[in-house]
Amino acid sequence: MEPVKVAVRIRPLTDQEQLEAGQGVCVTELRDGCSLHVDEPGAGKGGKVFGFHKVYGANDDNKKVFSESALDLVESCLQGINATVLAYGQTGSGKTYTMTGITPLVLETIFANCPSTCTVQISYLEVYNDTVRDLLNPENEDLPIREAQDGAIHVPNMTLVPVATKAQALHVLHSGTSYRATAPTLMNSSSSRSHSIFTIHMRRTEGGTVFMSKCHLVDLAGSERNKKTGNTGDRFKESVGINAGLLALSNVITGLAKRPMAVHIPFRDSKLTRLLQDALGGSSRTVFIACISPSVSNQDETISTLTYAARAKKITNTPVICKELLSQLRTEQEGAYFGFNRETHQRDQQRAKEEKEHEESSEVQTLRSKISDLQEELEADEGIFAEYLKETRILKKRLVDYEALHLQLSEELEKAYEKIAMLEEGCQPARTPVHVWGAKETADAATCTSLIPTRSLSPEKEDLAENKLQTLISVVELQGLRERESEFEKVAKDNYYYQKTNKKLKHKLRELTEGAGE
Repeated sequence: MEPVKVAVRIRPLTDQEQLEAGQGVCVTELRDGCSLHVDEPGAGKGGKVFGFHKVYGANDDNKKVFSESALDLVESCLQGINATVLAYGQTGSGKTYTMTGITPLVLETIFANCPSTCTVQISYLEVYNDTVRDLLNPENEDLPIREAQDGAIHVPNMTLVPVATKAQALHVLHSGTSYRATAPTLMNSSSSRSHSIFTIHMRRTEGGTVFMSKCHLVDLAGSERNKKTGNTGDRFKESVGINAGLLALSNVITGLAKRPMAVHIPFRDSKLTRLLQDALGGSSRTVFIACISPSVSNQDETISTLTYAARAKKITNTPVICKELLSQLRTEQEGAYFGFNRETHQRDQQRAKEEKEHEESSEVQTLRSKISDLQEELEADEGIFAEYLKETRILKKRLVDYEALHLQLSEELEKAYEKIAMLEEGCQPARTPVHVWGAKETADAATCTSLIPTRSLSPEKEDLAENKLQTLISVVELQGLRERESEFEKVAKDNYYYQKTNKKLKHKLRELTEGAGE
């Protein structure tokens, strides 16, 4: 059993805090280097003393913080024990500054001491509005969190980048940090809007044993009061999400710090607490760095941070060396691999079947829609065709009557020509050939007009000429009727085509419906 190590870091006053009238310091670092005094709010008298493993003042740099509070955790991580360095505190209290300074020192220690048989990989996650996002692959959003049978927490599908040097690891760190959610507030010009977890995965083979460990470097977003930060809109929603995650974390700390320990620890209340489950009360070695502001204007937040840090000091972990026999690990990996492939194959088959059924169903629906449209079009065409058919029958009857009349008038016209020839007393006007049905030439208006004598005729001659003209006009109408009849025949052919297409579509729909039913 080992208690969580808790250190406190007091940042210097900002330029704004120094310029504002009436500003003072409410925190005093005591000489032992492990405790500090905080004035009571309002009265300015009395106060409270907090004791921790280490207290760092405004003049202490990141190297000192690392060497005294985190170096031994990193060294144990090289031996196979998981380690977590976690920065907690109010917004603008120096958490990101602390973690940004410690991370290169952690990487330098690891690459300077890890043997050649050790492989190192990097992952970088952030919790934004209670959603886990992959900073090394921004498209990989809303990642799930899984818990293994042994209680270990892992994130499937997160990106792991292999690195061989400190420079490569820092390049990965800077690349991921560029995607982290940040925004300015009244208290911090580059406030972190998410909790970040930078993890160094180490795997070392020694003889027949494999040592596997992780070093988590956690930069929590700061607790916020909107009256001070001036957050509105999206910034306000982000602050609500940040405070909700920190509240869940404080509830976990409270439950773990109770004696006896609470029966239920609410790790599942947020994604942040689930990811930190191993660091708090688990098998990891953990250092909790509480960052505070010494300004009187932040007195309430400072006392709140120190109160939670004092509770975290009561949490105990059970560090264990993460190691397995190489043969056993290979067996487990092979079983997991083939089991995964088998499950994946079955899942893929089921998905392919569902997609095929969906495609067939979609095709059936499409065909039904097309058939419905064609049926409506066919019904409309059938109505038009019925009208055409009715008119065609009437025109055919009229055509028969015209043909009979044409034959009769042709005979009478021939007789009339003979009489005209005898009555004109030698006047022989040019006779236009009589056009009967089926001849190549077609009578037109000019032909009909040419049959009228150029000089006055007797009444009997005029009647005969007029009969001739009417006969030719009837021939012209008869030709028009023939053309109309060909149009009706074309419509009938089109109707036959629509009926044939409709039958084919109905037959295809019946086949698909029977196939989907099977």
